Amino acid sequence: MVIKTVEETTENQVKLMSNRHQSPASDHSSYCLSNSHEIVRRNEELLSENVRLARENNKLRRLMACYKSRWLAASRSKEVSKPEKEKIVRDCLAGKFSTAQVDAILSSKPKKFSKKYSNSDFKQAMSLRILSQSSLKAIRKKTPLLLPSLTSLRRKFSFVHVCPGIIQPMIKFFLQQQDNFMGNSSLCALSFDEMNLKETADLDTRLDRLVGPSKMAQTVMVRGIVASWKFPVFVDFDMAITKPLLLEIICALESVKLKVLIALSDMGPKNRGLVSKSQLNIGEECTFANPFDSSREVLFAFDWVHVFKNLRNHLLDDIVCLQDGTTVSRSDFQDLFDKIAPEITAGYKLKDRHLNCKGTERQNVRLAVQLLSKTVSNLLKLLFPNDPVKQALSDFVLVMNDAFDIMNSRVLFASDPNKSALEVYFDQQQKTLHEALHLFESTQFNGRDNLPFQKGAKMAIICALKLHQTLKEKYSVPYLMTSRMNQDCLESFFGDIRKRGSCMYDHPSALEFCHRVGLFLVEQFLDYDSFDIDKLKEALDVTVEEDPAFDIGIEIDSDGSDNVNDSEQLWCRREGLFWIAGFCAAKMRNLDSSLGSYKHEVPKVSEKATSFFTDSMNRGGLSYPTVQWLKEVHEAYNLFCEFHPEDSLKSCSGIVRQYSSHLHNMLPHRDLKIIQLLSRTFTRIRIRFINSEIVSKKTALRAKLKTVQYAHTSTTK
Repeated sequence: MVIKTVEETTENQVKLMSNRHQSPASDHSSYCLSNSHEIVRRNEELLSENVRLARENNKLRRLMACYKSRWLAASRSKEVSKPEKEKIVRDCLAGKFSTAQVDAILSSKPKKFSKKYSNSDFKQAMSLRILSQSSLKAIRKKTPLLLPSLTSLRRKFSFVHVCPGIIQPMIKFFLQQQDNFMGNSSLCALSFDEMNLKETADLDTRLDRLVGPSKMAQTVMVRGIVASWKFPVFVDFDMAITKPLLLEIICALESVKLKVLIALSDMGPKNRGLVSKSQLNIGEECTFANPFDSSREVLFAFDWVHVFKNLRNHLLDDIVCLQDGTTVSRSDFQDLFDKIAPEITAGYKLKDRHLNCKGTERQNVRLAVQLLSKTVSNLLKLLFPNDPVKQALSDFVLVMNDAFDIMNSRVLFASDPNKSALEVYFDQQQKTLHEALHLFESTQFNGRDNLPFQKGAKMAIICALKLHQTLKEKYSVPYLMTSRMNQDCLESFFGDIRKRGSCMYDHPSALEFCHRVGLFLVEQFLDYDSFDIDKLKEALDVTVEEDPAFDIGIEIDSDGSDNVNDSEQLWCRREGLFWIAGFCAAKMRNLDSSLGSYKHEVPKVSEKATSFFTDSMNRGGLSYPTVQWLKEVHEAYNLFCEFHPEDSLKSCSGIVRQYSSHLHNMLPHRDLKIIQLLSRTFTRIRIRFINSEIVSKKTALRAKLKTVQYAHTSTTK
């Protein structure tokens, strides 16, 4: 009926068109005739399509009726076995749920774990774990969806272990994913910076070594210049980047088919020393030789954002002489702020904190960008039309604003030409950058015209133009988004590391920093569909380098005491060792009952030791070591003091394992588990002592500074 109606309608339209064509009053008869032929042709196509769809519709209806009859027959039949039903369910759920999850759905009892977890299960669970541990726990507890637990995730991803030095899991990942880092995707930039840490020592149980205490974490990050990817590749503590280390990192990246084109850093004193003649010997060309490929050079530049903040600081703190001889200072900005003070004003973004920022506020990029912005330039131009000083300052601020936009472009095309990628409006952008370069060269700050940040600005601009030229000529990449050659990615990474802890734990210790970096790497790995957990785990073989055999040249008194005068300190040490011996006896009671017993129990092997301090603390649940075990604990502690430096621990891997081996040689009749427990206990106590000493020194220094400030205030009054 529908088809017939369409045909009749089309015939009527054609007849109507024909009648109109025959009318002498029509001025467009030829056009209407051609249009009617087009309508007829289009109608025939639609009719054929309608017939084809109707046939497919009938075919699908018959197929659906067949499946429905089969399903009804299967549901009514009592001969379908349980395995067949399970097979039907598995076929229906295949592709939507993993094997472990389907097993949990078919199981009559609730399941909390499975031995059939696949990589997809671990990826899903790790994605939830990265959001928060409570998210994963809630889904496992309140939904029937079976996912690996936190313990399973730790074991599965334990191979992504970050330790000081080049991050080996990252290098192996680049090797495994070479298909994703080919061609222009392999072009990359290095940037390095430091992050403040909590000065605390910890024991890395995987490598069995002391990590920390450290004040700063030196991190090197690599990011794509054309492709959008970024990864940390190096982590170490309380150290500066040197020429040999930087060249080693570049060689490691070049060996996995990445091409390092530029290295970036902030303008810290140590980093400024890196460009000296004794280090990289960076000249006017701003390049140094590539250690892996001598046919290529690597650019070196200082971060433009840090340069811009330093410029703002000098404008507020110094007397500035511009290129035309005009002298400006903080007071010129203050005059502007006095005029835009009302509640409703054109400069509503500008506040007193833009001029009076101190300390950490000066690290805020937004304050610097808003002060040296086009808004400030226009306000100076319009509010002080007859003041040549303000007019010169307006022109200076405008050039710096445009240069900042060019050096921080994030998209290929933008409404503002300065915010587009370098090449889109190249003539205009190049002119602005040359103007900014000339201003940095000719401007004097307190009579000086060659300050470090001025040199850094020149290097940043020259490297941006050279990098753009290199990409265009050698790699056929005509544009450069200049935000790829600053340290924003590294600052973002530090922010990500800080927020992975609680709100009160944004300064992690050295060991916790490594753990968070490992979690960040896993999150980045999971973004790649081709990432295979087991293959990367097989490629990584973490070997622990241990020190050579330790020579135990120690003599121990028969009574297990030190050769010092009996004093209060010695008494406290003896009571502490008594407590440790009792702790180990309680932990290993089921393994070896000869270590000790409760006070009311009679020891089976040796006489029970006594302690006035333990008696005063005991409520009936403390274990008392035997005299023999207490003597052995004294001997073990003397060995521990000889094995490690005074008030510290050896800076090598395997410290607990090595000490346990020597202690087991001295006490061969004791079970190895007892020896290991005693070794871990001594090591943890030494780490706790190291941390307490750090806190004591900081407290004493803080008190001393307060005393000096108070004395200075009193003298001033």
